[in-house]
Order: sequence, then C-alpha cells, then structure tokens
Amino acid sequence: RDCAQKISLPQLAETFHISEAYLSHVFKKQTGKSLMNYIAQIRIEKASQLIAMSRNGSSNKLYQIAQQVGYDDYSYFVRVFKKVTGMSPREFHKKVMQERGAHVEKD
Repeated sequence: RDCAQKISLPQLAETFHISEAYLSHVFKKQTGKSLMNYIAQIRIEKASQLIAMSRNGSSNKLYQIAQQVGYDDYSYFVRVFKKVTGMSPREFHKKVMQERGAHVEKD
C-alpha cells in the first residue's frame, strides 16, 4: 500500500459510488474508527517502521520519512505521530536506539 497517496473521504465515496455519509458510517461500524483516523494510524505505523530502521534521527531524515508516508507538513506529522504513539518521532527514534543499545547523538 502506498501511504503517501492522497486519500480523502469524498474521493473514496466517489470511487465507490456511494455517499460520504454512508461510507463514513459503514467504515466506522466495521473498524471502530473514522476513515481519517484509520489512515493516520496506518501512516504512523509505517513511519514508525521507517524511523526504527533509520540510524539517523535528524530532523532532515524525519522530515523525509514524513513525506514518504504522506505528510507534507512536518509539524502536522509530528502532532499526529505524537497523538498516535504518545511520543514525538525524535523521542521514538531515541527510544528505539536506546533499546538496541546504540549510541544516540544529542542535538
């Protein structure tokens, strides 16, 4: 799946030839989450994987990861990441590196 692809409720409703309200209702009933919250969760899970694989937790690298998963606005990505994981991308990277026993550079 392509996390960076722009996805919206109106676009999906049009694709499936159903109303936005119906799609939203059915999606939430099936998953327990709104469509946008579900998409955010998928994107943040992918970002977490990419951050965990990265040795470099620099702002530039994290910005690139944000773009890879569909967030052009880095500050918005940080807010969503923190909402989903409870920590910032940088904090997440530092935690992963510490769990691996790797040296983490300080900014």
